[in-house]
Amino acid sequence: MFLSRRSFLVGVGAVALVPVVGCAAETVVPLSSVEAADLAFVREEEKLARDVYVALAAIGGQTFENIASSEQTHMDRMKDLLDLYGVPDPVAGRGPGEFQNAELKALYDSLVAAGKASRNGALAVGLEIEELDIHDLDGVKARSTHDDVRGALD
Repeated sequence: MFLSRRSFLVGVGAVALVPVVGCAAETVVPLSSVEAADLAFVREEEKLARDVYVALAAIGGQTFENIASSEQTHMDRMKDLLDLYGVPDPVAGRGPGEFQNAELKALYDSLVAAGKASRNGALAVGLEIEELDIHDLDGVKARSTHDDVRGALD
């Protein structure tokens, strides 16, 4: 039985694949500096989404809890890619509402404040987050030359 590429890389934190049970070795093609920055940004933006949904779960209920869980899955996939390509994780060691990117921190603060005003405010914030994510992910996909990165963003 073969280990999947993802399982193997997550387990060893490798930058290149090595033979597994007789498989030929593969080399990971490095990201450009733009692609690395994009990937780090997406990881932090997914954290923003998760943190906002968690902060508003008392108002948004089970739906927001479910969406927060989905955002965590997206964060985890981006972390796998950061590890694969050796890109530093911008969210490492950061708690809820803490961001490396000052613009994302300001956006988090404004979204949580708007969402806590009312249930309709929370729903509007959820819509804003999803529209922002889709817009940003489309741009990152268009700039990426790596199939695994584009696939993770679908």
